[in-house]
Amino acid sequence: MSGAWAPENDNTTTTTKTTVMDVWKQDSEGKKSFLLYYIGIEAVWHVALFTACYRYRPFVRLSKTASGHKLLTSLRRRISGSNITQKSSSLLSSSPPWKKHRWASWMPPRRTVVAASEWFFFNKVIGIPLWPTKILLAGWIHNKLSLRLSLETKAAAEGPIQIHTEENEGSFV
Repeated sequence: MSGAWAPENDNTTTTTKTTVMDVWKQDSEGKKSFLLYYIGIEAVWHVALFTACYRYRPFVRLSKTASGHKLLTSLRRRISGSNITQKSSSLLSSSPPWKKHRWASWMPPRRTVVAASEWFFFNKVIGIPLWPTKILLAGWIHNKLSLRLSLETKAAAEGPIQIHTEENEGSFV
């Protein structure tokens, strides 16, 4: 089997690691298509994650449960420090001063801000370990489509298939 991803020797098996590394040995067209597949996967990932955070609001739903509220409160105390006084917490809960300005109407709605913060958290927690998987998926898609394209090109170069039977001697299918 020859192609962009297949080794020259058919006795060896192709692993995922060798297939991704073979992309970098290819010409610039192979690298471009691989990178375009990767960019497409990343775009779909970020849009889908933000849409899911905007629609389902996982932290808001988690904070409505008793155990989730305890968890988020303890995380908030760990991040901000446990020595927040009553005065500082009341200052934090008051409306921000920029709400008084005329450009406050340009501020995004609260739901969008919450979705963006959830997107940021999930992208850092899930997205970083998922990154190698996205690269392997782009390599796999590149492998399948380049193999299909090479087979179609080879079939087109050979011309139409001729089937010899007694009824249709010399006809083309």
